[in-house]
Amino acid sequence: MESEETWMELHVLHRHGWSIRALAREFGLNWRTVRRYATAPAPPGYPPRVCPAELTPAQLAHVERRLAACPSLRGTVLLRELRELGYSASAASMRRRLRILRPIALGEPLIRFETGPGIQSQGDWTDGGTWPLGDSSVALHAWVTVLGCSRMVALRFATNKTRATTLSAIVRCVDDLGGATAETLTDRDTLNGSP
Repeated sequence: MESEETWMELHVLHRHGWSIRALAREFGLNWRTVRRYATAPAPPGYPPRVCPAELTPAQLAHVERRLAACPSLRGTVLLRELRELGYSASAASMRRRLRILRPIALGEPLIRFETGPGIQSQGDWTDGGTWPLGDSSVALHAWVTVLGCSRMVALRFATNKTRATTLSAIVRCVDDLGGATAETLTDRDTLNGSP
């Protein structure tokens, strides 16, 4: 909220006879806020935010040394240790200070395995659960093929995972993807289904 501009508008309108309730409705504010602004002789000021309590050089060195050794060290443990070194600020102040001092944890970068266009695709069966078919229900399976270069996906559904169904699904997925790659990786047992 623009406190100075809002104060001026509320102050002037209140002096011209607007009630606190009408001003609250007009500005969409709580009536207590409107009363505080409308009756104040000057724009309300807010005190500056409390900064985290300063640490002495010895306390700062202790915190930095402990965080360097164990970046995930809990603030309550550090606070207890700092109390022994003469730190007298609150736990909330210590948390605010730790947000500044704690080193940023960098994880290992994710390395994606990609191949060039037309080099490799991967395929395997996944189970789709039980689905109604006519008067009964059947187990539904999906053959999923993923291209190694673009992560483009093709899939075909089937009610069994026989060798003939698997080969048919592979051929149809290859057609869906626009052509065969130099190699297609599958699970060892994928093509060893029942005849």
